[in-house]
Amino acid sequence: MAAYLINWLSKTAKRVFSRKFWQEAFFTCAIGGVVFLAIWFLRDKQLFLGMELYHHDKLHLAQSLDFSKPYLSTDFPWLDFRKKTGSWSSNRVDTKSNIVIVKGTEKDVRQFGWPLEDQTLASILDRIASFEPKAILLDIYRDIPVPRSGTQIHKLEEVLTNHTEIVTIRQIDLLDPEMTIDAPKVLRDDPARIAENSFASDSDTTIRRGMLYMNDNEGAFHMSVAFQMVSRFLPDDWIGAAPSPLLTAYIPLADLGVTNGQAIRFAAFQEGASDDWAIDWTESAKATIVSSNTPLAEIRDSRDMEDPHGDLRRVSIQVEEDVMTLQMMVDANILPASNNLSKNQVNRYYFHWLLDLDSNVDTGLNSSQYDGAATGVRDPIGADVIIQVGWRDGATDGVKAYRPGEEDKPLFEDFSYTGSNPDYPFRFQIGKSVYNRLESGDGPYVGVELSGYTYPFDYKGSRGGDFSSFTIAQVMDDGKEKENIRCCNSSSCRCPRAAEKAD
Repeated sequence: MAAYLINWLSKTAKRVFSRKFWQEAFFTCAIGGVVFLAIWFLRDKQLFLGMELYHHDKLHLAQSLDFSKPYLSTDFPWLDFRKKTGSWSSNRVDTKSNIVIVKGTEKDVRQFGWPLEDQTLASILDRIASFEPKAILLDIYRDIPVPRSGTQIHKLEEVLTNHTEIVTIRQIDLLDPEMTIDAPKVLRDDPARIAENSFASDSDTTIRRGMLYMNDNEGAFHMSVAFQMVSRFLPDDWIGAAPSPLLTAYIPLADLGVTNGQAIRFAAFQEGASDDWAIDWTESAKATIVSSNTPLAEIRDSRDMEDPHGDLRRVSIQVEEDVMTLQMMVDANILPASNNLSKNQVNRYYFHWLLDLDSNVDTGLNSSQYDGAATGVRDPIGADVIIQVGWRDGATDGVKAYRPGEEDKPLFEDFSYTGSNPDYPFRFQIGKSVYNRLESGDGPYVGVELSGYTYPFDYKGSRGGDFSSFTIAQVMDDGKEKENIRCCNSSSCRCPRAAEKAD
């Protein structure tokens, strides 16, 4: 054995020290590196995205739809968790019995006409509301009266006003706002009664994500159909704030007095109570304002604070349609809830964007000094305006813009902003979290987008035919008996009996 080992080591040593060995090693590493870089480049250009989505869909569609079993247990028995834990573990919830669809068939079109006139639609909604459902979604656009003369609109407006459980739809066109299909006029000032009816599709036009909310060109929020309906069905304590590393503020250029073509500089700092009031400063960057569209300018900052909730990692600025979008990203959750912090952390954070509107370091607040101490910034600016979002003990504490030294005399206050704060609830749970963190990247799990927030959902799941459904004629037929179907708010509620099959 010893002789064999000595002989093997001798041959290996000769091979390692030979020229041929190193030539082979060099070409192997070179070819492997080229192949790796080529695959990385092609994937970065999304050239493999179609193939990846195809295999993702194939695996997803192979999963069992049995709600009593875990994912993949039928098609992939080696993933049967019951054998290990003694119980099923499923993230799916069967809510089919809580949903009823009222649909229009060809017979309904012949009987009631199309589009449905306002008075007819009002009668249908009033009839459905008589069964006391928790929520009614009117999945019909009604931005203009039918007939156009408006002689019947008062009937529909009366029903929509009296029945607050009715939610209407709208579709916002971000590229051409004039093509936006709005909600009924009587509800346009009530965002709780309006649901955005947009869908997020991937590059192959397949819908794999549900829209949770979107924001328009002015930064206003619009909740999706899914969010509006779920928020009415679930208890209030099932809706909370989503942990997020992003803080975004929307400032109209007119409020800052910035003009088209103006060159500015910007920076940021965060002053928090943790780590003995440590302050995190960023370097600065330049941006030229073009009111129609200013390309993204950003600052990257290294990890340099112990408290990840206040450690600035990225600061950016962008202008679209005369609105400046300012954004910060931290290492953990920005504007955190108190239960997200460890015992040695204090829930007190003050985030500031510094705007040097005249690009002159000698005017305004010089970012190289703060409270008589050097900040360590290598490329300081002279901040003329400071945009602040303060956060203390789980609530806002100063959302304002002011000039240096005039904090008590704000230029404006309470501007629009988003972050993981409870005043803007955009997480909901059904047993388990639908999602619990912001995601980024390409493919079916994209989370953060310019126009809103989406979440991955089970696009293999329920279809319209899986739910109890009735035709308009069945709903409006008062002479028929009612069948005991759970579709309403109270136990005594009944839905109309299916007198005939829908076409």
